[in-house]
Amino acid sequence: GAVVPGQYLLLEPSATYYSADGRLIVIRADQGTISIDTLGGSGSSSGLPTGGSAKFIPRGGKLSGHVALTIGPRESFADETGTSKGDQADQIQVRLDGDLELNHADRVLTSPGGIHVRSDRISFDGAGLTVAYNVEDRRIELLRIDKGNTIIVRNVGAAGLNLGATP
Repeated sequence: GAVVPGQYLLLEPSATYYSADGRLIVIRADQGTISIDTLGGSGSSSGLPTGGSAKFIPRGGKLSGHVALTIGPRESFADETGTSKGDQADQIQVRLDGDLELNHADRVLTSPGGIHVRSDRISFDGAGLTVAYNVEDRRIELLRIDKGNTIIVRNVGAAGLNLGATP
């Protein structure tokens, strides 16, 4: 197709984020696209800016094919690429059947397809994910799943099921 300025094709994209509480958040997919605006810096033959003064401002993007998100303590990963060690008991795995779309201007992630969450304590299957996030406050403002099919919660214990008033 035609070259679109500021839009880039990503093959096997992977991103690792370090949370303040000592967890890694790793997201991967088979491919993706990202649209960015670039301020400052001088151009290179690849179209990417060079020089330390360049600033990248994302507009949006899409991840496709085997989109997966893994969250867990840093020590549960073999390295910063997000490769899990053998024991994944403390990790949460999220797999998406459809594409994951990012609208950076509105700070919204959407995926209309199936969503599958697995950990040692929970299993969930549903569809239609929407997440609105606040970058400045570093928090999720909205988490919506349009259809919930199955949820299994393990090892809750008697105290966890107490729905009565606290004495």
